[in-house]
Amino acid sequence: MQKLQNREIVFSQSFLVPKGELVSFECQIRSSQFQVEITFSQEVSGSEPLIEWKLESGVLKMVFKNWKSSLGTSLKKPAKLGDVDNLPCGFNAAHYLIGDIDYVHIEIYCGGDY
Repeated sequence: MQKLQNREIVFSQSFLVPKGELVSFECQIRSSQFQVEITFSQEVSGSEPLIEWKLESGVLKMVFKNWKSSLGTSLKKPAKLGDVDNLPCGFNAAHYLIGDIDYVHIEIYCGGDY
């Protein structure tokens, strides 16, 4: 088991994503398995980077908007996604835009504080 402070790391992976492509993976938290999809959007000029997420038909859909720094961008601290099996769950992400490639590392956590 890997831990970050008081959070169990249940998923940790990097992806090199060509422009316009979708990342899709499965994640298991305790007895619950779910699908995650990640897309990137650079449509809003002048806006701060943000991540929007929603659960839709059993799929956690995450949209990274305006994550476009070649020097790197990340959340300042893990963000809470919700609760699974009565435990808080969250994530953190780091991102680099390398030409037309989105390099993203995402970790998903179970338990702990957010």
